[in-house]
Amino acid sequence: MMYRWSLVVASFDRYATSSASVRLRNFARVHIARRVIPGIICIRLVLPIHAPIFYHLRIGGCGIFNNKVAALYHSIFTTIFGCILPVLIMTICAILVYHNLILKQQRLQKNSSQQAEKRNEVHVGNINVINKCL
Repeated sequence: MMYRWSLVVASFDRYATSSASVRLRNFARVHIARRVIPGIICIRLVLPIHAPIFYHLRIGGCGIFNNKVAALYHSIFTTIFGCILPVLIMTICAILVYHNLILKQQRLQKNSSQQAEKRNEVHVGNINVINKCL
């Protein structure tokens, strides 16, 4: 689970890095990653603390046998926090990164076309100056 959530944080980091917002890009810093990683480890060690409390060992297996509510809670908890949320967040971050890259490409094309127009204006202006001198 720690690996999955580390990938989630890495996906968000890539989104923050590709963002045009300076405030959002500030999240993509090494010192923030150094704080988040131990946080992930602590949270992922504390959140499933219910499992050893309700699990029972029997010959041939281990699991939550006596408490149906705890078994249901553990199943839902594992499904949501182990599968659905990480995949959903990574997918959303991937879509947002793709959107940011498209916007960045459009800005670059707009800037390059504006620079080309300025060069043409300067070039035409130089030709006009030369023609006036002749």
